[in-house]
Order: sequence, then structure tokens, then C-alpha cells
Amino acid sequence: MERATAMTLSPEQYAAVHATEKHVVVASVAGSGKSRVIVERIKWLISQGVDPQRIAMVTFTVAGATEILKRLQEGACGRCDNYGRVPYYDGDGNEIGEEPCSYCGGSRVSSIRLGYCGTLHGMLLKALRLVPHHVGYSAQPSVLSEEAAEKLMEEAAKESRWTGSLEELRKCASRTIRKKSALSKLEVAAVHYQQKLVDENLVDFDSVLRLGLELVYSEGFPFRFEHLLCDEMQDSAAIDFEIYDAMGVENTFSVGDPNQRIFGFRGASDGFEKMCSEATR
Repeated sequence: MERATAMTLSPEQYAAVHATEKHVVVASVAGSGKSRVIVERIKWLISQGVDPQRIAMVTFTVAGATEILKRLQEGACGRCDNYGRVPYYDGDGNEIGEEPCSYCGGSRVSSIRLGYCGTLHGMLLKALRLVPHHVGYSAQPSVLSEEAAEKLMEEAAKESRWTGSLEELRKCASRTIRKKSALSKLEVAAVHYQQKLVDENLVDFDSVLRLGLELVYSEGFPFRFEHLLCDEMQDSAAIDFEIYDAMGVENTFSVGDPNQRIFGFRGASDGFEKMCSEATR
């Protein structure tokens, strides 16, 4: 039976799936089948001998990650599809062999377990909870809701006598503030808010990225991946790109559509457009 990839991938999709460059940039458009390209890319990497635990797949939403995992669960066949053989696990994570392929009866991979598949926030939060002491926490931090974070920030502003806007304070507190002889009133309030988070063993949306970046730079980051695949790169903020660069993963596969940016309000940058421009030079 002809391989499934050869039957279902367009020439452009096939080229992306089987690209051998260390850093691959894929500019997609709506309806172009980018999710299938990502799934087939992962399967192809495994067929080339890459350990699934050394592969990280980062998506912009939990729903996107769930869809990727769902498609990977469909598995592949060692006889007619040649994606490689990966152990089959039961619901408790116990290896129980392999299921037969529904097409040819050959060995079918029923589950592919990646090193990580989820959002960037999810990966960084997992890392922070594994080694909280690397960023000044005494135990695994809990996540604040937006409402609770705003209330805590209001307390910090009042205690620091900051009379400006909370939005200014949020933006300032979202970055690492280096110690110096004199801090502005805004920086004093931001540092106070950051310290309140540490003292109460809490993190908010922005601090997960800030602390995650600090963790990567500190060389305390607990994950070491060989391949990093990223979806919806057009919605990534500048700090996201800084984190990806700091991780220093040897092989990257970045997918996005510059015309589909929908999270500009969260600080989406033009980083992906620059990647596309550099890739075509």
C-alpha cells in the first residue's frame, strides 16, 4: 500500500515535512493543512530515529495542543507507513506492546509521547514548579486569576504610593527590573508587586514568562529538547521569541500565517515576519 503521506500531502507540504535544515520556517495560509504538516513532521522525525521525549511541540492555545495530540494518537504503521515504532501505552502509562494496523495488519503505533506538547506558558509553568528555587520561590507557585492579580497589584500600588495607571504598572512588572542605585516610582511599585508574588508563592500570566526567561538564562531550565516545533508564531510576543532563542534548541520548525494575527492586544510582535524575510534571503 502506498504510504499515507505520499497520498495526502501536497508537494509544498511534503517538502516542509521532510526538510533537513536545522531551522525551518513555514509560512501558511488559512486552510492550507498546517496542522497535518506539523503532525506528519513529528512522525517523520520519529522515523528518522529522534526520541519522542526529545521533541517539544508548542502551540498558542490548549485546544491547538489537544488537536495535535489527538492526531498523534491515531498512530502510524511500521509496515505500510514507516513512521517508526513507538511503544503503545494503556491509560495508566504502562507499556503493553503495539496494536495491529487497521490497513495492513502490521504494527501500529497507538500513542506517541512527546517530551512536551502544549502552550509556552504551560511549559514554563511546569519548569518553574519543578525547580522553583532557581527563581527565588520556596515551593511550587500557584497561578493567580486575572481578577486576583489585579487586586494584588492594587495593593502593591497603594503600599508603594503609586498613583499612575495599573496598566503602566502591569507592563513594568512584566519585565525583569535590574537592581540599580535609584529606581523610578513606577519601578519601585513593580518590584514591590513582584516581591508580593514571591512572598505569597504566586505567579500571574506575565510573571510566568518573565520568570521562565530568567530560568532559561540561569541554566536551571529542567528540559533539554533536540527539536522544537512552534505553531501560530504570528501571535508570539517579543519575550516569546527571546525565550525560544535562549532555550538554544538545535532544530526548530516554526509555522505561522502573518495575515492571521489575532492576539495583538497581548503584545504579538513582528518576529515571525522577520523570520520569513530572513528565510527567503
